[in-house]
Amino acid sequence: MKTGNSRSVIGTGLVPAILAFTGVFICCRRVIFKRPFEFLVLEAAQAGLSWSVVLNKREGYRSAFSEFDPNKVARYTEKRVQKLLLDTGIIRNRQKIEAAVRNARALVGCQSK
Repeated sequence: MKTGNSRSVIGTGLVPAILAFTGVFICCRRVIFKRPFEFLVLEAAQAGLSWSVVLNKREGYRSAFSEFDPNKVARYTEKRVQKLLLDTGIIRNRQKIEAAVRNARALVGCQSK
């Protein structure tokens, strides 16, 4: 993998190995997400934590949050939030989970206008 200055960063310690093999694009030590809602959910989950913690749980988030489909997440109920609080594949913080649901609802609301 190359940075903007054409030098490889994988294997140099500049980019943790988990970033190199998660299937995300990395540019200048930043992760570029293919879907904006995915970035929004993971960015909120990252608050107070390192990115490596969140990226290690990325597949768990993908499964827990319906492949990052905001239309589906917007329909999550309190019962679904309770279920997510028991999911060891994600960061089990009620505020972060509820933020993902509220953000999905806001995004869907903006798209419908």
